[in-house]
Amino acid sequence: MTTHDDDLARLWQTQKVSTIDTEQIKKDCRRQTLKQRLYLFLDFACLVPMVIFFIFQWDQLSRAAATMIVVLLVVTLPIFIYLARLRWLAAAGFQTATANYLDMLIKQMRNNARIAWLTKHSSWTTALFLIGFYAVLFVLGEVPQARQTKALLAISITSVAMAGFYLWANKREARFHQKAEELLALKQEQGHDSEVAP
Repeated sequence: MTTHDDDLARLWQTQKVSTIDTEQIKKDCRRQTLKQRLYLFLDFACLVPMVIFFIFQWDQLSRAAATMIVVLLVVTLPIFIYLARLRWLAAAGFQTATANYLDMLIKQMRNNARIAWLTKHSSWTTALFLIGFYAVLFVLGEVPQARQTKALLAISITSVAMAGFYLWANKREARFHQKAEELLALKQEQGHDSEVAP
């Protein structure tokens, strides 16, 4: 019996144990925080040209175009606020007094996956809205003959760009989910049993 116990003890002692690189985890947390701050700034910066456009071009829009734009703004405002909240959580919400950077990084990866999911679905809905917007204007005869080619070109370019954007966001979502699972497995391997909130 002693020989069997000795064999088990030797086997247990020779097993590889991966250690958590705390400094690398801290760097990853800081890098994710800085990235989300930059993205949050860019999200708000992108609103400026749209606001300027609407201030100076609102009188030029037809009633149908203005109505569709108002509907779009009403629908997208809550989504934009939710996206800004997710970015804020990643940029500032994880700056706590706790030293458990691994938990923070797992939460950041899960949060980033949510952002990527939202980005992915906003890409195809943007293309769909643009197609619907111009389709309504075409049906109502509000797109002059001289601008029809430009409108079709804008729809085509935007649709291709949004398809690429969808694929990019889809890969990011999968990568963030995978990274969160890897970090969670590392945490469990180290014997930290506390659950990280999803």
